[in-house]
Parts: sequence; structure tokens; C-alpha cells
Amino acid sequence: MPIASRCDTHTGLVVSVYDGDVSFDEWHDHIATVLEDPNWRYTTGSLSDMTTATLESLRDDDERRIFSLFDTRTLRVAGRRMVFVGTPETQPVVKEIERHTLAKLGARSAAFASLLPACIWLGVDERTVETIIDELRATLRHH
Repeated sequence: MPIASRCDTHTGLVVSVYDGDVSFDEWHDHIATVLEDPNWRYTTGSLSDMTTATLESLRDDDERRIFSLFDTRTLRVAGRRMVFVGTPETQPVVKEIERHTLAKLGARSAAFASLLPACIWLGVDERTVETIIDELRATLRHH
């Protein structure tokens, strides 16, 4: 799976790395795995690093299907802070997800082009998050 994540109780974040081409099924499995993690309840937000992702496998209707994944878990994301860090290629999908989470779920969300402003917005240490991202990306690339 080109997605790896960690429910990090130190930062209070679910940190996820999307690397390579990500399909809807992989996105679906990722969300289900995160929500089943026993440390999920100790987190208050999430940071999704999509800077090395491509979304070429996503079809037009997949965006709506992704939104429905969040809709079924409304109580679990209401009040959470959700950040997406992406490239110009991933920004359109990221912006739609951001709008969707803000409008429908009661989560505070933002999209950024780099890690530093995302970490400032979340109030977490950039170096700590960068270390987690590097470890997750290395795990994805070595399996």
C-alpha cells in the first residue's frame, strides 16, 4: 500500500504519508486502519503528507467516494484539525477534501504546499513531524 501512517501520541497527530500512485481502495483501507488503531483516541488532529503522491489512479467519481468515507465517521472527525500537505498535482483533490471536511464534518482543515506552515498551523514541532514522515516514507519504499 502506498500509504503509511502513525497515530503519534507525543504530537497528538495521525501522521500519514502518501507515496506514489494512490487508488481509492488504498485510501479506503488506510482510513479504516487508522480508525481501528487504539492510539486514535489520543490524537486531536492529522497531517497527511502527499508531496510524493500521485493521484492518477483516482477516477472522477472516486473523489465523492472518498468524501463518503469521512461522512460515515462524522462523530470521529468533528472538532479535529486536519492538514494536507501536497504538490500542485495533488492540490485540487486536497482542496476539495479540505472544503468537504470544513463544510460537512465540523473539522478544521487546511491545505499547504510545505511542511513548515502546516506544523505552525497545527502547533507542533516541524522537526519531530519531519522525522516521523521520513520514517514512514522509508518504510513504504523498503517494502
